[in-house]
Amino acid sequence: MNCDCANSTFKDNHHQHIVTGNLDVIEHVELKNLLKKGLNYRDQAPPNKHKTKKAVKNALDEYIKKKSSKVSKPEIMFAEWRNAILATVQTKLDNYPSYPYNAVLQKSHVIDELNSLQNQFCFCTY
Repeated sequence: MNCDCANSTFKDNHHQHIVTGNLDVIEHVELKNLLKKGLNYRDQAPPNKHKTKKAVKNALDEYIKKKSSKVSKPEIMFAEWRNAILATVQTKLDNYPSYPYNAVLQKSHVIDELNSLQNQFCFCTY
């Protein structure tokens, strides 16, 4: 495997490769800030109103199924109530303001920089 470690000021003389936890080895500010958050950090996804409504609908249908069995009534008897709740949820979702989210790894220049670093160096965790 070829790498560019020999040209770096971060090269460890014993290993002849970069062995460092110093993030100054990464010049790209957004990528460096992302990596500072640690290995357990997950980039945020944009809010998804469709998934939210689907999750509410599935939970509501499951609740209706259990409740209808418990009270010995057909599920269709809950339809009007179910539709009213789903309409309320839809209205709330439609009126919910969007908010900023952090999706650094969806930016093409950040991905390009990460790919460049991966081509130049070998990254390992220990």
